[in-house]
Amino acid sequence: MVAVLATAMAVVIVAPSVGAHVPPPVWTSPDVVIDIPDVPLAMAAVGIAVKDEGSMWTVDADGIITTHGSAEHYGDLTESPADEPIVGIEATPTGHGYWLAASDGAVFAYGDAPDLGDVSHLPLDLPIVGIARTSTGNGFWLAASDGGIFTVGDAEFHGSAAIYDLVSPIVAMSPTSDDSGYWLGAGDGGVFTFGEATFFGSMGAVDLDGDVVSMAAVPDDGGYWLAGADGGIFTFGSAAFDGAAVGEISGSVSDMAAVGDDDYVFAVDAGSVATPVAPVGLDAQEYYDSLSVAQIAIWDSMADCESGERWDIDTGNGYYGGLQFSAGSWGWVDGVGLPHQNTRIEQIYRGARLQAIQGWGAWPGCARRLGLI
Repeated sequence: MVAVLATAMAVVIVAPSVGAHVPPPVWTSPDVVIDIPDVPLAMAAVGIAVKDEGSMWTVDADGIITTHGSAEHYGDLTESPADEPIVGIEATPTGHGYWLAASDGAVFAYGDAPDLGDVSHLPLDLPIVGIARTSTGNGFWLAASDGGIFTVGDAEFHGSAAIYDLVSPIVAMSPTSDDSGYWLGAGDGGVFTFGEATFFGSMGAVDLDGDVVSMAAVPDDGGYWLAGADGGIFTFGSAAFDGAAVGEISGSVSDMAAVGDDDYVFAVDAGSVATPVAPVGLDAQEYYDSLSVAQIAIWDSMADCESGERWDIDTGNGYYGGLQFSAGSWGWVDGVGLPHQNTRIEQIYRGARLQAIQGWGAWPGCARRLGLI
């Protein structure tokens, strides 16, 4: 509900049974069928690991696991938070366990993942950004944002990018299938190869709309994919293009993983959606037309939480429309009539004007549920 800035009274949330509509933490290429959990609050995923074609895990920065398909929950950090944020997840070869890696180099093992140690005791120059296991499951590599590589267990060191003057930080790594080398991907789309990993090209010399955030190698080592934060996908070598998530997600891609021989899946960080801009000098339609798909999704999610996305609702409780404006707050942003008597676009426009003044605290309960405050 919307509270007027000068009002000190408590705000009561309408329709508490209505679950917040938030984007799922997974996007799959069209050929991959996956069961997306129907949960009130889908977590903002920072990492993804695949068990098989329809089953996978996502993890958020607090180390909390969400299972998809037949993937089993083997434990997470719900009861014992890590000192630093979780940045990645890697499944064991059997699919009966996984490791979680934190930015300080700590690694947490669950299921049949062996506890092989970590590098949290080392003074890192820059944070860890990814983890990749060996083919045996008895070791893994940790990659830092400066291109440094740390080996644990039977993982072999094939070189690092820490010696280079990087234009953009390293964001991901992917090993060859026989552990003889690995690729490192940078935020500007640059790709660095080490050991027996073959260079198939990069986006380093291309002016990208957004940063590259992850990469994954084709199982036969004949190519790789790079994933952009906006859901774009770039293919190299034998990597096949099987769709992109641009315009289909209400958030940003945070990680990707290969599925089978030529498919892939994205983890979506719903918490990184750009805040809709204030409608300065625009009318309602012009403002709405200026918004991205992700920004529109914020308003629709807010309306879903507040009213079940019923833009014409008037329950008689003094709050109206999809965003549950009070008559006072509606008039404060120059609204005409009552909110529910206006179009969805007009209500979004007035909501944006109020948000520019009060922030997301105008809708305190739902804003918290949606991760906006």
